[in-house]
Amino acid sequence: GSYYVLIADGDSMIDAGINDGDMVIVRRTATANYGQIIVALDENNRNTLKRYEYDKKQKRPYLHPENDKYDDIYSEKISIQGVAEKVIKDLI
Repeated sequence: GSYYVLIADGDSMIDAGINDGDMVIVRRTATANYGQIIVALDENNRNTLKRYEYDKKQKRPYLHPENDKYDDIYSEKISIQGVAEKVIKDLI
């Protein structure tokens, strides 16, 4: 498969063990299963790393940050760029 490295920026995924500056190995794909951590394009065409979830009441997918200080992201269109496979951390 095709992979790339994304450098995590921010603290929205800290409860999933992904911290600012971590290297995330991402498998390039346009599809994902609910519950997986994905790279998606946000409404400003920037990459965002979030958990891909499905809201049964609203009957649509959304992006869930793994940090309680952030809200879930509901977007008309979620463009999946890849699925996170591994995290590489500095041991400082």
